[in-house]
Order: sequence, then C-alpha cells, then structure tokens
Amino acid sequence: MSKPRLSVVVPHWPVDEEVNAALEVCLASLPCDCEKIVVVNDGTGFAVNVNTGLRLASGEYIAVVTNDSRVVEGDVYDLCVAGTVTSPFVLEKPGIDPGGFHGAFWVAPRRVFDTVGLLDERFEGAFFEDDDYLERLRRAGIPTKQIASVRVWSRRIGLTMSKLPDKGQGWLAKNERRFEEKWGWVPPPTDPDVTLDYDSEMNARRGGDNVRAK
Repeated sequence: MSKPRLSVVVPHWPVDEEVNAALEVCLASLPCDCEKIVVVNDGTGFAVNVNTGLRLASGEYIAVVTNDSRVVEGDVYDLCVAGTVTSPFVLEKPGIDPGGFHGAFWVAPRRVFDTVGLLDERFEGAFFEDDDYLERLRRAGIPTKQIASVRVWSRRIGLTMSKLPDKGQGWLAKNERRFEEKWGWVPPPTDPDVTLDYDSEMNARRGGDNVRAK
C-alpha cells in the first residue's frame, strides 16, 4: 500500500546555534520522503508561523512539530489516520491530552483543517494555542489518539522559550487570559513538577520555559 503524502511544519526561531542544531536533529529524524516546511521567524509567534506552513503544505496529512523534538522510534506514517488527529508517545514531556493530542508533535488529515480552521493567531508568541486547538477539535467531534508505536523525544523545558524568559512570561500571562475569555475556563498545568524547576532556573539564569506545551 502506498504511503499518504505527508507534510511536516516546523516553526523555528533561530535565537542561537543550540536552537539551530536542535532543528537539524529534528529534521534528520523525520522521514526522508515527507515534505518538510521550516517557517523561520523572529518572534512573530507559534500560531502565526504554523499557519504560514499549513498554507504552504501540499500533503493530505500535515504534522506540526516543535523544533526541539526528534523521532526516536517507529514509523511516522503510522500517525496518518483518517478522521483522527494523532500524536506519538512523547518521552520526557507530558501533554495536554494524556493518551491523545500532544502540542509538541501532532498529525492531522487536511480535512481537519478544512473543518476546524487554522490556529488562532490571537494567541501571541507561544502558549495556549494548542489548548485552544484541542478544545476546538473536541467541539467539532474530531477524535484524538496517541500512537504509542511511534516515540518522540521532546525537551521537557522547551529550548526556544528557555532562552526568552521575559517574552515567555509575558506571553504566558496574556494567553492564559485570552483562553479564559474565549472558553470560560483555564486548563490545568500539564506538568506541575516543572513549576519549581522553572522558578529555580529563572533565578539562576533568567531562563526557562513554562509547564505548558512547547
């Protein structure tokens, strides 16, 4: 059976060589025959840059992948499931939908984007745009599923945001408010144990990410 056409969108903010090196590892871990779209930005925002990639993608399935994620086991094409948004088993980093959708790596049929739409660009920078998309999937009745045979490693504290603590904290607070205004509730932390790690790192080097996805 022939493989479906798969496009992979990777937003990338080249803040330093460490982040650039992580992107190279990420791309090298993806299937060589898939379409890879790297959207380079200078802080225009995760949702904005994902949407740029989605508009360019030609595949019948489209993956959204963070630039510090890498496939370590399994066939990424197993994530191409009709009518369903899938994610691999992500090592190290808990997701917002246990056993289902994970903001670090997810694959959707093109028809899902036709039905649900693109990411909400009102979520500036980073944080909560994945929670928002998951809520929209649920309201549209589109199932999510984890495909455990595919394993991906993703940095527990996101690499790009760890280098931009002031911007990250600002985006986190604003986007939490936007989510609550839109949906009337706030998602719980995906990884409460990271909160202390994040605070410690902030004190030590003014760096870090938050407990949310990315």
